[in-house]
Order: sequence, then C-alpha cells, then structure tokens
Amino acid sequence: MDNHDEKLLKKLEEFHVEVPEFPMRKKKVHRLANWLFEEVPIPSVSMNLTGKGMILIQMMPLVIIVLTLIPLLF
Repeated sequence: MDNHDEKLLKKLEEFHVEVPEFPMRKKKVHRLANWLFEEVPIPSVSMNLTGKGMILIQMMPLVIIVLTLIPLLF
C-alpha cells in the first residue's frame, strides 16, 4: 500500500497548475451595462393599475402638451 501511495504522489507532483490572476471587481462599463439592462418589474402589477389607469398614464403627456400650448395660442 505504501508503494501505491508513493506512485500516486509522484504522479501528482508531475502536474503543476498555475492559477492566472483575474480582477475581482467588474469594470465600470460592465457594472453600468448590468444596471442599464437589469430586468425591471412591470408597474401595472406592482401598483395594481387597471386598464383605465394605464390609459390615463399614456394620455398624460398629451394633456401636458396641450396645457402648455394654450398660453401660446391666446
């Protein structure tokens, strides 16, 4: 059994593994990309919006544009 262990140790010593150094922190560009492309929750689910609420949110920019143009027309 001792002879077997010596053969095994001899074989193991033949192989050397060099571990390359790699940066532990991600680059700023990668962190920014991860932040930009992060999955976003759907607001209608988290805020319990109904169909009418979604239409109201979609129409709000048009209402704001019309309200800001009224003083220019008169």
